[in-house]
Amino acid sequence: MDKVKKIIEVIKALMEKKFTGYIKVNFTRGNVGRIEKFEEILKK
Repeated sequence: MDKVKKIIEVIKALMEKKFTGYIKVNFTRGNVGRIEKFEEILKK
């Protein structure tokens, strides 16, 4: 459960920084197995 709490903290921090992209969380047997973060670079 500690990993899930850390993921939530990271997502909240990314939201404050206006993250544009997505996060993929893979679970293995009920536990967090792998986390990938993909960010898009927006042109203004």
